[in-house]
Amino acid sequence: MKHRLLIAVLALAACQGEPAPLRVAAVSSIAPALESLAKTFREKHGVPMEIVAGTAQDFGRRVRTEPFDLVVLADPSAMLALERSGGVVEGSRATLAVGPLAVYGATVDPKDGVATLRAQGFAKLAVVDADRSAYGVATRELIDDLGLTAALASKLVVASDEVAALAQVDKGECQLAIVPLGLVSPRQDGRAWEVPEPLHAGLPHVVGLVQRKDAHPKARELRDFLLGAATQQALAESGWQRGR
Repeated sequence: MKHRLLIAVLALAACQGEPAPLRVAAVSSIAPALESLAKTFREKHGVPMEIVAGTAQDFGRRVRTEPFDLVVLADPSAMLALERSGGVVEGSRATLAVGPLAVYGATVDPKDGVATLRAQGFAKLAVVDADRSAYGVATRELIDDLGLTAALASKLVVASDEVAALAQVDKGECQLAIVPLGLVSPRQDGRAWEVPEPLHAGLPHVVGLVQRKDAHPKARELRDFLLGAATQQALAESGWQRGR
């Protein structure tokens, strides 16, 4: 019922001369970065963007039942499955950005986060739920590869998503968090250590056009904007590695 109401509201806005927003389903790791690009897109193209944050698992279902125009997942295999099942327009998949991991907090050594983790001079470490996020899986792999799984088990605070993990540090409930570099790099506070690729590769974030009969006429334009040189440069300046 609420989805039909949303469609009606969007249609009414269009009839009244206000452009209907482009709705983007984005995993929480990159949603804040997309929010920062919304103003630029509206200024250049005259259409607002609405970013809806969630998980890859949620969006695998929701893009079929809700009026989304684009979807961004940090799981290329999940995006491929969406395309093969008809949820995403064939051939529209592309890597938007790659997001390295980072250890963030006031006590981290920005030159050697491994030493910070191994010293265990912190009470709590916020991590993302591995059952809900590719970053949670990557964090678990990193800790395991460092041989710290048992040592850190009692210190871990599991958050529902990347933004929630970072909030644990901001609220003082955890001293450190392992989150996407793109979430903390814009702060420029010297409290982040980027996990180098030999320890763990960055996670590719893939964008695709949602398959809809009533597709927004500007949907492909938004996809091209996100993959364009100017947007890629802006993302790179915010801690993301270039995509396509």
